[in-house]
Amino acid sequence: MEQNVILVILGMLFASNGLWGYITFKASRKQDKEEKDNDLKEAVVSILHDRLFQGLKFFINENQVSTEEFANIKCMYDPYRKLGGNGTVKILYERLEEILVQPKEKEQEDEDER
Repeated sequence: MEQNVILVILGMLFASNGLWGYITFKASRKQDKEEKDNDLKEAVVSILHDRLFQGLKFFINENQVSTEEFANIKCMYDPYRKLGGNGTVKILYERLEEILVQPKEKEQEDEDER
């Protein structure tokens, strides 16, 4: 007898729209969060791409980069690469690595004054 009552109650719970509605609501919220997370990731990658592209092109055209400037570029490049950034920035980054890391003229003057 008790088994029949439990089965009836379970059947009512699973058949009810309220429970099914709750399950679908939770599933859609999870999907919405995943979509927002993906959109946020894409936005971050886009911003990093823009900053890296501009900075890398500038230093490559200057044909020099200070240690601090290179550290700043690397600080942006590492997360960009981990987030799946494309090969355009990678090529520019590798070109910048080939450039000898040199102090800028002002930094050189400061060192000469010491």
